[in-house]
Amino acid sequence: MLAYCLNTYLPEHITIVGGAGAYVIFGSLLTLMNFLVRPLMNLVSFPLKLIATLLTIVVINHLFLWIVYEIALKMDPTIITVTITGGLLAWLTLGTTLGVANWLMKHIL
Repeated sequence: MLAYCLNTYLPEHITIVGGAGAYVIFGSLLTLMNFLVRPLMNLVSFPLKLIATLLTIVVINHLFLWIVYEIALKMDPTIITVTITGGLLAWLTLGTTLGVANWLMKHIL
């Protein structure tokens, strides 16, 4: 079915010739590759997926921290004053710590 749809709706990218038998063979090859090769490819690509996931989490937590910091700066200084010193290293440390703490709380609570 997938082979037929690919051939029908994306003919500029793939052409399968040989009738129903060709579709069955192509579909069977896709199934076999998914069964045999995909687990190996997932294992090989795991470090890249892990790095991408961690980088996304860190960026989101840093953005979250920056938004909270900016909101706090706009508030009355007699109520709240937030100062982050230490430059980029401080922001990286705080954002990463915030991310780890959020992750722990999410999984523990």
